[in-house]
Amino acid sequence: MVISVEKVREFFFAGMIKGYASGAEAEPIPKLPGFKGYRHSDEDGLTLLDYYAPSSTGFSAGSTIIWLDGIPIWLMTYEGWYENCVTSLLKEALMEAYTKGVFLGGRGINRVAVDDGAEYINIDPGSNFCFFSGIEQIVHGGNVLGTHSFRGGCLVDMR
Repeated sequence: MVISVEKVREFFFAGMIKGYASGAEAEPIPKLPGFKGYRHSDEDGLTLLDYYAPSSTGFSAGSTIIWLDGIPIWLMTYEGWYENCVTSLLKEALMEAYTKGVFLGGRGINRVAVDDGAEYINIDPGSNFCFFSGIEQIVHGGNVLGTHSFRGGCLVDMR
């Protein structure tokens, strides 16, 4: 099994554009009670599952996995919390990265919400699709309104 990292990265963006950041409705994950997620696949045998465990407290954890012909080849995990009032800014920052094809640890592009001055910050994620980690936050007036840590990378050798 040989696949290019460029192909998998493009597939990642194609799947994520249709997921959480788009505002699409998440589906229950049958074998993971309490989790919701988004699936994407293509004709080349790639499948993406982006899933998370929502909670009424604002805390969340999730994972994005890409398989090739049933074999896991890439993984990202994240966990943290966000106040409900800033999830639209989070989605904007994520969608901007996905639509521009900019990989920053699979998370968003630094961005300021014009309305209220809240700021999404992606702290030192690096751009290496095969090995990354970082922290994202939304802050307003010095107050942290949410944060996620994330990490991941390739599970097989990609050329």
